[in-house]
Amino acid sequence: MVNNAGVAFKGPEFNTNVFDVTFATNVFGTIDFTEKILENNLINKSGKIIIVASSLGNITKLSNERQNDFKKDMQVSELIELANKFRKSMENDTCEQEGWGKNCYAVSKMVINKYTQILGKRENILKNDVQVYSCCPGWVKTDLGGPNAFRELDEGVVCPVYLIDLEHKLNMELQGRFFYDCKIRDIGL
Repeated sequence: MVNNAGVAFKGPEFNTNVFDVTFATNVFGTIDFTEKILENNLINKSGKIIIVASSLGNITKLSNERQNDFKKDMQVSELIELANKFRKSMENDTCEQEGWGKNCYAVSKMVINKYTQILGKRENILKNDVQVYSCCPGWVKTDLGGPNAFRELDEGVVCPVYLIDLEHKLNMELQGRFFYDCKIRDIGL
């Protein structure tokens, strides 16, 4: 399963509406869809879950305190609480003081990259040899990327296809990791 959903607001708008729309698609929709697929046993043994994320989801852009929040072992429910903590800081206009910065799209991708890591460690995923990865296609000429993006569509699919084509064998060195240009990249997790 390649799970590719993403929206981003263009321009300086930064408020809870931006959070609600961005996170509904990039985070909550992706998580809900993935969980429903898993609950209904629609991923075969030795299958793959590939979540298209972004290199903007690198947690090193956050304060040390926020980075530590992401580095903790957690369940999906705790990750959702962390996302809602970000929304609350937007509501209170304290994002910068609390170490989040002011890029809702980037934080949504930080959350989805952490979800990939959590999912990759889940007992039933490991028991069924399901491979789990997130990846960045790069800045692609799409409705989201716009006409000034560096990559054409056929270049944007290279990394997801690379992950699809990886040997169907669970490799714990790769499990739950983030890929860019077909290589594991450190995103601070």
